[in-house]
Amino acid sequence: MAIDRTRSMWVVLLAAALLGCSTAATEEPGEPGGAVPGKSDTGWVADTSFEVGASFAARVSHAATGTYEGLATDRALQERLVDEHIKFGKTGAAKNGYHLNQLAESVVIENVEQEGDIVTITYVAKVDLVRGRARGSALPALEDLPHQRQTLTLPADPVGIYSRTGRDCVRGYEGHSVSEQNVYYYFAPDNDACSEPMTQATLLITGVYPERKVYPEYDRLLSAVDGADNTFGFRAAILPNYGDGNLSERFDRHKRMLEDRLRLEGTPADDGAYVRYLYERKASDESTVRITIDLYDPTKSGGFTTRFRKALGEYQLVFYNGHSQYGTQPFLTEADAFSDQYQIVMMHSCRSYPYYARQIFRAKATQADRTGFVAADVVATGESSYATDSPYALQPLLEKLLQGIVAAREGGERARRAPDWIDIVREMNDVNRWVLYGAAGVRANAWQPQ
Repeated sequence: MAIDRTRSMWVVLLAAALLGCSTAATEEPGEPGGAVPGKSDTGWVADTSFEVGASFAARVSHAATGTYEGLATDRALQERLVDEHIKFGKTGAAKNGYHLNQLAESVVIENVEQEGDIVTITYVAKVDLVRGRARGSALPALEDLPHQRQTLTLPADPVGIYSRTGRDCVRGYEGHSVSEQNVYYYFAPDNDACSEPMTQATLLITGVYPERKVYPEYDRLLSAVDGADNTFGFRAAILPNYGDGNLSERFDRHKRMLEDRLRLEGTPADDGAYVRYLYERKASDESTVRITIDLYDPTKSGGFTTRFRKALGEYQLVFYNGHSQYGTQPFLTEADAFSDQYQIVMMHSCRSYPYYARQIFRAKATQADRTGFVAADVVATGESSYATDSPYALQPLLEKLLQGIVAAREGGERARRAPDWIDIVREMNDVNRWVLYGAAGVRANAWQPQ
């Protein structure tokens, strides 16, 4: 793509802002490490991957105009720009074998400079990353990790880069369309044609997070079922999105799994929006333990985003099967849509750990729990996933959750039969171990068998 006059002017302005004349304007980001307060991990547990914490130090510039007007003083806009910047580290970290969570846990703004309209921010963020490992292998020590310190090349200004460069700064997109929303995913700053101004980020891995035997919060999934005597459990919404060819393809696959594999009989809702299944067992005290499963038909249940957000307010298990759209799906962006109950949310879509785990925790955070972990467990994928795998990953989740709430209901020695989170994700990874299934927000879960 030829550099037009507008782009040339922008490059000159940005270069001037980055070079500046003052000492403050040319400062390098502070040494990453312990300067950033707050937790840096998502509480991830898995059998084929592990989580590390890191600091991410860089400088980012953008014009304080349009939606970024007020950037020089508006903390929310500054953090939004930092999030946009960090995700361009995806390709560099991936070359070194790490999956970078594209949303920061916390950010320290070290310096803000303005040169004309261009604002330059020096920051240090706390981030987390997931790395694959052989099943059954021990967690590595920090000193044994490769690439503990990484220098990543990022655009000096991450906003609007595709409109300025087109495909000049991307690689590996064959078979996919490139746009503003996914240019970071294919970002290749070393392309010969890429003349975009760049900056260097320092990613420093500071810790390997420990493993702990933890469980879903089974006791919080055992509410009395309305209209059913001596029956306890929770409600689950299964929300397959439209299929890529046949619009009901994903719905049909989940329906077959529930009916053929779990041997459940479905009852369609009067309006056809969903099919209801009662997945239940008798506990030793003769009570019934039940998961009420509503499988939504995307072709009949109205606008998908509206339906998904409504489910977030009504169900304790919310399961999605569809495309991630490079982290731009709007389903999880409204914090008010979420129930204040404990929920398990599974996004069965490509790379949902870096895209959506922290988005959910930000929505579930409260004054009493700023992590969002207390009221949410997130089951996610570290790598690309497939629509055909989704029902077979859902099956062990449902089976193990039912087994767990039965064990919790019975208590005593029987409670020890409850599956922990590793038991659950291990069976998911049996479906496709390359997907790197895991559970986030769970490492500090409270329930333990008594």
